[in-house]
Amino acid sequence: MKRHSDKEEELAQELLEDLQQLSLREEEKGKEHVAFLEEHALPDLEISLEKAYIILEIDGSMTGWGGVCKWKPKKADPRSMEKVCAYAHGKFPTIKSIIDTEIFAAMETMSALKIHFLDKDEITLRTECQVIISFHNKSIRNKPSRVRWIAFTDFITAIGVKVNFEHIDGKLNDFADSLSRLVECSETVAVLTEEGLGDPLNFPYIQNMKI
Repeated sequence: MKRHSDKEEELAQELLEDLQQLSLREEEKGKEHVAFLEEHALPDLEISLEKAYIILEIDGSMTGWGGVCKWKPKKADPRSMEKVCAYAHGKFPTIKSIIDTEIFAAMETMSALKIHFLDKDEITLRTECQVIISFHNKSIRNKPSRVRWIAFTDFITAIGVKVNFEHIDGKLNDFADSLSRLVECSETVAVLTEEGLGDPLNFPYIQNMKI
């Protein structure tokens, strides 16, 4: 019986050490992404047109989430016409699984940036997570059974706007990815207001970053 107890303690200690190492790796990645954002020229924020089509690009790491709000004049317009009007990021209170990071990144982004799309009939949400897209397509026909998916479905329904899920390649999602790994920062939401139209607004969180 004692050997069994010792084995459980040993496994628990190994799990704790693995989580600590994982947290350290995520912190290092966060610092790398801060450096990436500081070194690269970032687009200015531009207020969307009244009837613009809104796109949200999201990403989640094991410790945080990031989301970017873009717009283009019409839904059918190419990506080359998309402009950034807002972004947001924040930390998760606890380390999450890979699937949960993307689910919560989607919900946190929509909550933080909802002012940009609540008056729209539909929006597009881009994610690297193919599982979310596959789930959404299936949930249209079948009700979900797992708690995480039920909560996600209820959230999307409560938004009151049709959400079109779209896959985005990780190479095209580097901004949201970098935002999700800024683990040293508190939650940030940045938008451009009418008062800011006189000056091009560069992303302010870079100037206030503490590592």
